[in-house]
Amino acid sequence: MGNLTQIETTALLPPPDLAMLPPVNILIVDDRVANIVSLEAILASSDYNLITATSGAEALKHVLKHEFAVILLDVMMPEMDGFEFARLVKQRAKLSMTPIIFLTAIATDFRYLQEGYAVGAVDYLQKPLEPAMVQAKVAVFAQLFRRNEQIKVSEARLRELQKVEKERELVAALKVEERHYQELADALPEMVFTASLDGRVTYFNRRWYSYTGLSYEQSTNELSRLEVIHPDDRDDYESSWLRARLEGTTQEVELRFREASTGAFKWHLCRALPEFNSSGAIVGWLGTSTDIHKQKRLEMGQRFLADASIILSSSYNQELTLSKIAAGLEEKFVDRCIIAIAGSDGVFKQISAQGVSSKTFTRKEVVRSGALCLKKGRPILVSDTTGLPVVNEFTFHDGERHTTLISTPIFLNGDIAGVISCVGRNGGRVLDQIDLELISELARHCAIALENASLYEDSQDANRRKDEFLAILSHELRTPLNAVLGWTEIVKMETTDETTKESLDIIERNAKTLSQLVADLLDVSRIITGKLELVKAPIEMHAFIQQIISTVMPLADSKKLRLKFEVRSSAVFAAVDQSRLQQVLWNLLVNAIKFTPDGGEILVTLSDTGTAEGFKIIVSDNGMGIKQELMPYIFDRFRQADSSTTRHYGGLGLGLAIVKHIVELHGGQVAAFSKGDGQGSSFVISIPKDLDAVNIVHSIPHKSLFGAERLDGTSVLVVDDDPGARAVAATFLKRSGATVRVASSVFEALQSIEKDQPDIVLTDIGMPEQDGFELIRQLQAYQQETGRIVRTAALSAYASAEDASRAHAAGFEVYLTKPINGNELVTAMKRLSTRVCPSPGSDILNG
Repeated sequence: MGNLTQIETTALLPPPDLAMLPPVNILIVDDRVANIVSLEAILASSDYNLITATSGAEALKHVLKHEFAVILLDVMMPEMDGFEFARLVKQRAKLSMTPIIFLTAIATDFRYLQEGYAVGAVDYLQKPLEPAMVQAKVAVFAQLFRRNEQIKVSEARLRELQKVEKERELVAALKVEERHYQELADALPEMVFTASLDGRVTYFNRRWYSYTGLSYEQSTNELSRLEVIHPDDRDDYESSWLRARLEGTTQEVELRFREASTGAFKWHLCRALPEFNSSGAIVGWLGTSTDIHKQKRLEMGQRFLADASIILSSSYNQELTLSKIAAGLEEKFVDRCIIAIAGSDGVFKQISAQGVSSKTFTRKEVVRSGALCLKKGRPILVSDTTGLPVVNEFTFHDGERHTTLISTPIFLNGDIAGVISCVGRNGGRVLDQIDLELISELARHCAIALENASLYEDSQDANRRKDEFLAILSHELRTPLNAVLGWTEIVKMETTDETTKESLDIIERNAKTLSQLVADLLDVSRIITGKLELVKAPIEMHAFIQQIISTVMPLADSKKLRLKFEVRSSAVFAAVDQSRLQQVLWNLLVNAIKFTPDGGEILVTLSDTGTAEGFKIIVSDNGMGIKQELMPYIFDRFRQADSSTTRHYGGLGLGLAIVKHIVELHGGQVAAFSKGDGQGSSFVISIPKDLDAVNIVHSIPHKSLFGAERLDGTSVLVVDDDPGARAVAATFLKRSGATVRVASSVFEALQSIEKDQPDIVLTDIGMPEQDGFELIRQLQAYQQETGRIVRTAALSAYASAEDASRAHAAGFEVYLTKPINGNELVTAMKRLSTRVCPSPGSDILNG
């Protein structure tokens, strides 16, 4: 539809004679007969020849035989859906301009709208259909079709008519026709416009004027017309409109138009189609703007909720995530947003896009501030906030009139844990039911995030309490074990009675077993929490394994076992965590000894694979073997072959789980093999050499932790509140030749140091009133004041890596854990006494 008075005389039609025109063909395509019958009833008219098809293939036959004013096409059909049918129709030049209106029950899914318009649809109608809407839209295209037919007839007649009078009659007739089409356009809910070839707008329908509030003069002025388009969309509009005119293609763009009655911007799908004359030349443009605000808002809302879920699950920091959520709402949907969250004391704190406010509010103040949902217990949409009480900035009051407010509760376990309050300003965003549904759904997402954060805090608190319990458990068990093992070792050295020695051996073995159970429990806790770390150093594996075998040889001898060690390659150098790998091999060897009957054989082999696997250690025995049904679970925590009350072997079932984790931390693998019950077993460990460290290994001789040392001429102050621990440590040190004094508290220790400065202070950490950390702080101050150097070592029942790190950070040079044997203690003191200068944090020995 264009400015018909501007069309050249040769393109004018004679006055319409509708009675002589045959009914226009309308094609209805739907695989459901009931839908076809319904449409036939809606469109029943002598002006229409309704042709139906129940499939795409049947419809194609009709379009090849007939010309249609419009095709009403169902989207979802078997074999050939509406989109495929539309593409096939548009590929044929003769049929490419046939209007297609899609009929769908899923029009709210914006993806289908996009695909439909991409294949050339002129409109969408959503099922169930509104008869008046269907009739109006079909009438437009039927009349357009008649108009094209009339143009064809007029062109034929104009070749015969030579008189100007007849041409004037045709012009008059077209004026009447134009008025008729304008009336039809005015009846449409869409905004309709026409433009000349150069893009100058020549006509707007009534809907345009009522929606935008512009006059005819303003509407035809391009600058005034741009004012009703959202500033962010103007560039897209101008570039797409220019491209369409230059290329002669259809313009299609999504724009936000300001609605005059509310001042709000709403989304529209704008399309401009070129109009062609009989020669195929473009003579003008026909455009429509369809309101897609609801569909667009739903799409944007779903995308926002998806993004919000990611934000809420990315961190347990409530203040940070909720601040981001408020910022996202203000960016896309509302003018201001405040999220109020209730603390454990019931007091609300407010969070906005700018962060957390220092102010807090009682529930009563929150209700008065406009969060009416707390009063009513459900989401609230207030269309006009005039006269609503306000409390400072909580209701976003800044002098402007707020036209709309949404207040939505956040429920947690049936209670209101918070509220989301949003406003739209006068002249800004006007909030509606769609916004209410979006923010209500967002509140449910926030509730889930708050619940997860609460559960996380509970779990962290539980972990802290568990760690504290394990630390206390370790301390309380290691302290008496230190005395038991220490005095057992001392008495064994002094006694010559074989019965007594045998009894002491039994006490020592059981105490060491208990000590290992405590260590295993702590290690499993570290494994679960990811806190077990390695400290690698280069060593020669042959000597290292030989020393470990020597420590378990008394256990093997007690059962008359043959324990052999074979090296199947030259020297193997590798960088490993010495204490942890020692733990691995000790566990495997003790297991082999435990499950091998008296007189059996255990073989340990070491070989260099010569590949990226590094070196391989195999521990084999001919003992009880492993049942096949247990093999898949052999490295699981707390897994035991026999868990009955009559079982023959003790333990917690943690050793192999710890072995697997330590080996994997080294980048290696461990595997178990057994032919079955009673046929022995083999454990194979493969660990990379960590070649970056191997090139310096030859210059670092291996130091044994088990060799005897002398401390003649070294003075040591032993500080411990436990008399048994003091006595054990003092006895070990005296036997090695050291001069030893003891103190039961920090106060006594400082008095002793001032009276007679020792070479080394060996102190417990956990002591009443003042602990070992207080002692080292005062000792450091003493050294700074006097310039004297006193070496420091900690001997503590707190055995975690965190405890050791804290001690080293405080200034301890050596950290030893209880229980500790005499050789280990003396060796550590010897190293400390011969060190050139203090180097805090260099030694950790685990007893």
